[in-house]
Amino acid sequence: KYFFPALVVLLIVVLIAGIVFGAVPISVADMYNALLHLFQGKPSGNIYEGVFIQLRLPPCIIMCHHRFYFGSQRGIDARVVSQSYC
Repeated sequence: KYFFPALVVLLIVVLIAGIVFGAVPISVADMYNALLHLFQGKPSGNIYEGVFIQLRLPPCIIMCHHRFYFGSQRGIDARVVSQSYC
């Protein structure tokens, strides 16, 4: 019953941890301001917001997309691969 919500929460925690920890420390406030400026069409307020939007957010979004897509399609992909290569 709580397995899927727990996995979603864990994914969000790992996503935020992957963004926060790095060579340039980015706070949650910088992430919020960067997203706010992005949706308002304004340029980044400081270098940390630019690093977040341009360097750290895109790989995390791609990772989440691949985890959800390949996690839900794994059984179907295995059957397609086994039928096409065997």
